[in-house]
Amino acid sequence: EPAVDSALALAGVDSLEGRFLAAYDRKDLNGILATYTHDIRFVIEGKRFDGKAAIRKAWERSLPAMSGLKFQPVTRSVQGNLGVSLESFTQRFREPGKPEQTDSGYSLGVLRRQSDGRWLFQTVMLSRPPEKAAK
Repeated sequence: EPAVDSALALAGVDSLEGRFLAAYDRKDLNGILATYTHDIRFVIEGKRFDGKAAIRKAWERSLPAMSGLKFQPVTRSVQGNLGVSLESFTQRFREPGKPEQTDSGYSLGVLRRQSDGRWLFQTVMLSRPPEKAAK
């Protein structure tokens, strides 16, 4: 396995997160899914979605109500072809007929460098503070 330049690898992680946020802002579901490996695992408050088809259904339901996603890096690490990114997030959420709410929490991403050099999310786990998770 060739050596991985960690500054270059972290730039790849930044690029992945930038592609994800750009797709989110456009409400481009295919663009969001393009940032995931085929065997992506997504966990939100104990609910687990395996594979792009399951995640597509979850995003189809929630993406229209979401806006203003912002990430704040907490820590990142890259070792070889694996990366880990922990970030806090905030976003707005408006369900039909209800007032807009702000959602926040933490996102933990496990990333894998592909054979073509691109980084993709392999696992994403979202967690909200206990007082928000209980609602």
